[in-house]
Amino acid sequence: MSSSGCTSHWSKKETVNIFKERSKGLAAIFETLGQFFYVGATAGNAIVAAPMIASYSVVSIILARIFLKEKLNWQQYTVITFIMVAIAILGFYDR
Repeated sequence: MSSSGCTSHWSKKETVNIFKERSKGLAAIFETLGQFFYVGATAGNAIVAAPMIASYSVVSIILARIFLKEKLNWQQYTVITFIMVAIAILGFYDR
C-alpha cells in the first residue's frame, strides 16, 4: 500500500491514487456541471436549448480547425454555416 496520498481498492483489485488521477477527477466534475447546466437549460426553454446543445460538435470542429490545423472541405464549412445561422435565427425569434 502506498504511503502517499489517498488510495482505494476497487473490485478489480486495482489500486487507485486519487491525487495522481487529477485529470479524471476534473473531467468527472466538469461532466457533472455540464449535466446540471443541461437540465437547467432544457427546463427553461427546451425548444431553443435543445438545438444549441446538439450543435456542440460545431465548437469542437472549429477548435480543431484553429488549434490542430484540421483540414475541412466546402461541405463541412457549409454545414457549419447553416448551423450557426439556424442558432442565430432561433435566438432572434425567441424574443
